[in-house]
Amino acid sequence: MHTRQWVKKWGSGVTALALLAGCPGSGANDEADMPRPLRAQTVSGTGWTRQEGGPGPEQLHALAADGRGGFVAAGLFGEAPFPNGTGLALSRHAADGSPVWTRQVTTTEDVRALAIEVMPRGDILVVGHYADNPDLGTGPLTPVPNSGSGLFLARFSPTGKTLWSHGFIAIHELPGGGHWYGSVIPTAMTADAHGRLLVVGHFYGTVDFGGGPLFAGEASLSDDESSPGGFAVCFSAEGQHLWSRAFEALPSKTWARVRTVTVDAMGHLLVGGRVSQGTDLGDGPVESSGAFIARYHGNSGALLWKRLFPGTSGEVIALEGLSTTDVAFNAHLGGPFTFGGQLHAEGTTSAPHGYTGSLRLTGTDRWIRPLGHVTLGGLVEGRGGARILTGQGVDGTSAWGDTRFVARYSETGTPQSSHVFARSAEGILPPAFLLAPQSGNTVVAGMTLGAPVQHEGTVYTPQGASDLLFFPLRP
Repeated sequence: MHTRQWVKKWGSGVTALALLAGCPGSGANDEADMPRPLRAQTVSGTGWTRQEGGPGPEQLHALAADGRGGFVAAGLFGEAPFPNGTGLALSRHAADGSPVWTRQVTTTEDVRALAIEVMPRGDILVVGHYADNPDLGTGPLTPVPNSGSGLFLARFSPTGKTLWSHGFIAIHELPGGGHWYGSVIPTAMTADAHGRLLVVGHFYGTVDFGGGPLFAGEASLSDDESSPGGFAVCFSAEGQHLWSRAFEALPSKTWARVRTVTVDAMGHLLVGGRVSQGTDLGDGPVESSGAFIARYHGNSGALLWKRLFPGTSGEVIALEGLSTTDVAFNAHLGGPFTFGGQLHAEGTTSAPHGYTGSLRLTGTDRWIRPLGHVTLGGLVEGRGGARILTGQGVDGTSAWGDTRFVARYSETGTPQSSHVFARSAEGILPPAFLLAPQSGNTVVAGMTLGAPVQHEGTVYTPQGASDLLFFPLRP
């Protein structure tokens, strides 16, 4: 057992940035297409770093900006331990990282947050998965029998009080009156300016989000090699079903996956992931498997357009609707594909490479930039339509090597800067970052601190099995 600690570092020093690759892009913008040399940059110190440790292994599961300069977090933390390694805690922090409040919603039930959003008036939306029938403060969720997994939605007040919660489970009627229970697994969530909550993921069997049953496809019921179907669902700010659609599973060597969701500048829904041959995104079966981005009407869920990367391995793993009206994306793509009239073949089907790029709001290609052999993660908008992304370099084909990084690209795809976090002296790679954008072109990075991490010349070491670590970056 160890006591809660807060470490706050103030400074105005300089931090060195990593070398950025100047890989050629493709698309309509000449500036984005120009090769860029490797270079190093510097920025001013970030000003504060906050480490929080409690009586058990602290874990950060979700992070979001609160619209007021601060940020909110979800995970496992607080004054009481989580004996089963599951549960839910929420916290709100001010712009300088100082805590405003922390609430442990449950420390014993089988709940895990996946994503968190803050509504314009400060209410907090959380989506995640659960087992059994946990109570998040407004009564038990729908029970999940056997070894299945349910999806929960919950809304909390600006001070962390539970306002409502809903649970959804997958079930399928069997001949003779029996039931087969599957899982509903969220993969991403976002909210629009009206507080509508948009969730995507995959499921097995049949689920009803409030608009009638959605079927994941016969392939999701196989006892041997079942494949999940995908879903996209829109709820009101009060948690009432508005519309939903399913992407039925098909017998395939590669699953169809719905991995990411965002709202664009016009309030419509952008969904990304991977499709199997024959998947119907809304206008009939696709002819080839591959990564995809699709745009759906925010009010009705009707398909507006789709952008496929046919024949590729990998998937689109992050989307962001930019204020410039572009659609920013991160993807892992293997095998040849054409973008903006230019052929790309940097990755192979067995070893996809990372790409970041932009589409116009009409779905046409703008630019794409290969990043080498990297595993990409989060994507948020910076000032002026820039994008800030996280990832892990895998080998020497990227500018970052075998490190964690946070990198910034301009609205036209020009590489600008990056922060690199190398392995510790023990050879342990820092955990993946979560990002929350702030004003002034700054993002807050958060992580589960399970091993020593160096930031701006200081090494931060967990006081127990793991702590939380937050700090701003100005990439």
